[in-house]
Amino acid sequence: MALKEFKSTRQDDSGLVKRWFNSLDLDVFIWSDKTKDIVRIEVLWPEDGRQLMWVWQFGQEAKYFEVNEADSDPRKNLSQTYQNEVDYDYSKLLFRIETSSGELPLDALTIFRMLV
Repeated sequence: MALKEFKSTRQDDSGLVKRWFNSLDLDVFIWSDKTKDIVRIEVLWPEDGRQLMWVWQFGQEAKYFEVNEADSDPRKNLSQTYQNEVDYDYSKLLFRIETSSGELPLDALTIFRMLV
């Protein structure tokens, strides 16, 4: 299923513009600065009973994390937290992105492709 953009994504006061793209099994969040340059990307997807997250920020190495949904914590606030950094095959993630790209902007796809 192709990624579609939620047009009314809630913004914070960071000065960055956040965009959210979603498909059945993939969420992509993109942050851009005032000049519309992408400065951060997060991708979340389920795999083998786990929720995984890939985080890239301009000038830093991309990392993978297992996400803790906090369902078993009685103090949960329904927000996800990074749990453990994990190893993952980037080519598998890139394939998932490429086959679901849909409304994902070309500049975001270019970043994904350059990081191979």
